[in-house]
Amino acid sequence: MAGAPGHEFVTPPDPGLSTLNFDFERDPARMKAFHAAHDSADDVRLAGFRQRGGKLMLIHGSADPIFSAWESVDYLQRLQASHGAAATAQFARHFLVPGMGHCSGDPATDGFDGLDAMVRWVEQGEAPDRLLAQGTGTLPASVRRPLCPWPTHAQYLGGAPGSAESFACR
Repeated sequence: MAGAPGHEFVTPPDPGLSTLNFDFERDPARMKAFHAAHDSADDVRLAGFRQRGGKLMLIHGSADPIFSAWESVDYLQRLQASHGAAATAQFARHFLVPGMGHCSGDPATDGFDGLDAMVRWVEQGEAPDRLLAQGTGTLPASVRRPLCPWPTHAQYLGGAPGSAESFACR
């Protein structure tokens, strides 16, 4: 993480920038320029995206140490405030992955096929109501859980704790 500011948060990239030499007089303006050019988190209208039938699937690890999972929850809530919950569900879904860090890993069921779910949604109109996930590292592949669209979560119903069928999205 120490070198990330120079590559991911300023324009133009500055490989020499790190958390150890961040200049609070100079660098916030550079970060603001990056934000203006690259970030889309302020756009909740998504007019052109929606007009073309775009589908947005956010998948965020709840243990992400770089970006809080609550940032993506906040974005979805802002989409819902702008369009209404039912209309938002027609083009956007958000899945939190319990225990997953940044992009993958940690004690999580972080093995899932989001691409196939997206293709079915775009090409066949089947919005994902759950993603089947399994462990890939700390958790063995035999541990399976559904990933549920926020605000629902996997609730244990009873049965084999390693089986996705023992959970429901509620």
